[in-house]
Amino acid sequence: MSHNDGKVGYNPGTASFWGPVMASVSPFHPGEQEIQARLGMRDEIEDIGQRFIRDHLPEQHQEFYANLPYLVVGSVDDAGRPWASLLAGSLLHRMRAD
Repeated sequence: MSHNDGKVGYNPGTASFWGPVMASVSPFHPGEQEIQARLGMRDEIEDIGQRFIRDHLPEQHQEFYANLPYLVVGSVDDAGRPWASLLAGSLLHRMRAD
């Protein structure tokens, strides 16, 4: 599978048709990488991740999420357990005002 896949404007290592490429840093943590390897799909999934997973939101996504009446946030407690929370109402309104 070629990195380009025929997409116009793709430039490996700098920016792609889909946005900046995360070059040498994998967007997957070691546990995800291990599962991908066990499935025999590590390289293929890494290629996809490098093209589609970004460290920022494109402008159109920023505008979309800014207009939602809620915000989903993630955190980790003292025991290392992940939590997802939904923020809505006046707190979210005050956060957006800043």
